[in-house]
Amino acid sequence: MGQENGVKRAEMAQLLAELSNAPGVSGFEDEVVAVLRREMDGLGAMTEDKMRNLYLERKENCDVGGEKRLTVMLDAHTDEVGFIVQGINANGMLRILPIGDWDTRNVPAQRVLVRAMVAESGAITESGSADDSGAIAEGGVVTEGGSSISTFARTYAYVPGITTSKPPHYLTDDEQRQVLGFDTILVDVGANSCEEVRALGIDIGAPIVPDVTFAYDAARDIAVGKAFDCRSGCAALVTTLRELAGEALDVNVVAAFSTQEEVGLRGAKVTAERVRPDVAIVFEGTPADDNFRDAYTSQTRLGYGPMLRHMDRSMITHPRFQRWALDVAQRQGLPHQVAVREGGGTNAGAIYLSSMGVPVIVLGVPARYIHTPNSMSRLDDHLATVELAKILLRELNNEVFALL
Repeated sequence: MGQENGVKRAEMAQLLAELSNAPGVSGFEDEVVAVLRREMDGLGAMTEDKMRNLYLERKENCDVGGEKRLTVMLDAHTDEVGFIVQGINANGMLRILPIGDWDTRNVPAQRVLVRAMVAESGAITESGSADDSGAIAEGGVVTEGGSSISTFARTYAYVPGITTSKPPHYLTDDEQRQVLGFDTILVDVGANSCEEVRALGIDIGAPIVPDVTFAYDAARDIAVGKAFDCRSGCAALVTTLRELAGEALDVNVVAAFSTQEEVGLRGAKVTAERVRPDVAIVFEGTPADDNFRDAYTSQTRLGYGPMLRHMDRSMITHPRFQRWALDVAQRQGLPHQVAVREGGGTNAGAIYLSSMGVPVIVLGVPARYIHTPNSMSRLDDHLATVELAKILLRELNNEVFALL
C-alpha cells in the first residue's frame, strides 16, 4: 500500500466514522447533517430546505461566455433504517415500529439508543450542535446559513437499551417455530414503569438507532459500523468534492444530501425539483452478495470497486449514460463492477422521473449486511468510487450530454 493511499484511507476512515456513528433514522437526520456541514466547510454555499435536505453548490460553479453549463446533481441520502417508539407499556417496555426495511430475525437481542429530551427552553441554539455531555441541541427554525432560532429549542441525549429476546429456557415449542413480528419485539431501557421511562425524557415518537461504534482494521482494510447505507455514499461524495476543490470543470456541480430515502425516496423527490439537474450521479451504500454466492454468480463483491447497476426495482438505468460511464472506467483502468438487481432501489428512481426526465447512474460502494445493525466494507472501494466520480465529472460536458 503506497503512502498516499494510506493517507487517503486514514482520512476516509475518520470521515466515515463520524458519519456512521451519527444517529440519523429517517426523518431525524439532524446530527448527520451537522457532521456534513462541518466536513464540507469552505467547499461552497450550503443551504437546507424544510425536510433538512442539505445542498452544496461548488464555489467554482459558473457559466462562461453566455453558455449555460450542465448542472450535475450528486446525491447521497443521510438517513438510516431504525425504529420509532409507538407506545410505552405499564412495565416500562417500549413498543416499536420499524423505520425502513428490516428482517425481524436481525432485530432481537441488539443494543440500541433511544433519543430522549433532556432540556427544553427558548434559547437560541446552533442547529444540530452537541455540548460537552454529548447532548444534541435542536431548534425549530433552520436558516439558510445553518443557524437555528426557536422558541421551542430542545436538547436531546440518548438512552441505551436492548431489543427484547426471550431466553430459550422460556420458549414454548410453538414460539420456537414462530417468526417474530414487531408486535412481540420490545425495547428494554431498564425502566420498571411508564413513569420511569417518561422521566428519562423518552416519549412516543422517539427515534431509535442501533448502538454500534465504527471500527477499522487498517492492516486488512476492513471497516465495520452501522448505516453504511448510505453513510458510505455520503463519505464518498464529500471526498469527491474535497478532491475537486479549486478545480475548474465544464459542468456546474450541486451536491444534494437527501433525507428519508429509506421510507420512499422522499427527500430526493424534493431535491430533484429544487436543483432541476441535467444529469445526476447517485452515491449509495449497496448490498454485497459475495458472502453467500460464489464468484461466478456474485454481482457485488468487496474489494472490486463501485458497482454500477443496469437495473433495480426503482429504475432501468439510462443506457447511454451508463455505457459512457463504463467506457470511461474501462479506458482509465479503474476498478468497477456491474449488476442487474432483482430488488432494491435508490434515489435514482425518483431523480430520473423529475422534470423532463434526468439521466442518472448509481455508484454503489459495496457493503455486507446492510439493513442490519452492523455492516462491513473496504475503504479502497470508497476511494475507487471517488476516483471514478472525479473522472466522470472532469469528462462531462455539453458535447457528451448531447450524445446521451
